[in-house]
Amino acid sequence: MKSIILNFSFGFLISILGLNNIFAQQNVGISETPIIPDVTSILEIYSTSKGILIPRLTSIQRNSIVSPANGLLVFDTEEDCFMFYSSFSSAWQSLCNSAPTANSYLISSNTLSSGTLCPNGGIQFSFGFDLNNNNSLDISEIDPALNTFVCNGLQGSIGLTGATGLQGDQGIQGLTGATGPQGDQGFQGLTGATGLQGIQGIQGIQGLTGAIGAQGPIGLTGATGLTGATGAQGPIGLTGATGLTGATGAQGPIGLTGATGLTGATGAQGPIGLTGSTGATGPQGDQGIQGIIGAIGPQGVTGATGATGQQGATGQQGIQGVAGTNGTNGLPGATGSQGPI
Repeated sequence: MKSIILNFSFGFLISILGLNNIFAQQNVGISETPIIPDVTSILEIYSTSKGILIPRLTSIQRNSIVSPANGLLVFDTEEDCFMFYSSFSSAWQSLCNSAPTANSYLISSNTLSSGTLCPNGGIQFSFGFDLNNNNSLDISEIDPALNTFVCNGLQGSIGLTGATGLQGDQGIQGLTGATGPQGDQGFQGLTGATGLQGIQGIQGIQGLTGAIGAQGPIGLTGATGLTGATGAQGPIGLTGATGLTGATGAQGPIGLTGATGLTGATGAQGPIGLTGSTGATGPQGDQGIQGIIGAIGPQGVTGATGATGQQGATGQQGIQGVAGTNGTNGLPGATGSQGPI
């Protein structure tokens, strides 16, 4: 039989086993992922990243608990240790792994094989005070009323396979590895021997050149077409009517003499308009201001060009000379034999 100082997991187990009544109809499992709690446990907690947080009390708060239950577990923040209450000693006991003191409360464990106490085997936990301070729980120091058995349960059936989880996001594309160094150049293979030159075939006989055909007669030159008649002269436009003489304005002040402008280019000669009939002589009017010289009339339209005369008929094509006969082709020379590769 071996004696141990109860650690956290055993302390929690004792607090659970200290309950006298079970009100749930089945055991309970608490986990981040679905689990089936062991049939021998009233509560199974599973996690790979979190722990169980036991109530944290000061020593005054812990000692203020009225009639604490046997096996009640708390964490004393002043002792910095887990403490559980023992009805056997009517006192709080420390679970810290420290050097044993006089009358330390010890817990021992013993592995059980299959038998009456545990049909499938298990572990027996015994409790008592180390009265002789030998750091071992002797048989006479064990409180039989507190013996606790943790038996192995039957193997549960395998649960149904859970649904396949969602596809995770595509990982980031890894960096392209550096290009390895260029391998050494392989040895140049030996050049194969050049094959022997094949024998040149015999030149075929040159065929005779055919005789050149006689030149055909040149055709007669066609007559020159007649020159088209010159188009008629277009009509001369009518002279526009003379505008009315405007009223004489008041004599303005004589302005400064402006600079003499450059002489403009002489415009093209317009056609001479028809002479209008002489009008009746009117009364002598006041001398009017010299009018602006009217613009020179536009050039008259050039008459249309006469139609081009018809093209004379083309003379007949001379007779094609007879083509000379081709000479016979020479026989092809024999192909030389293939040289070795």
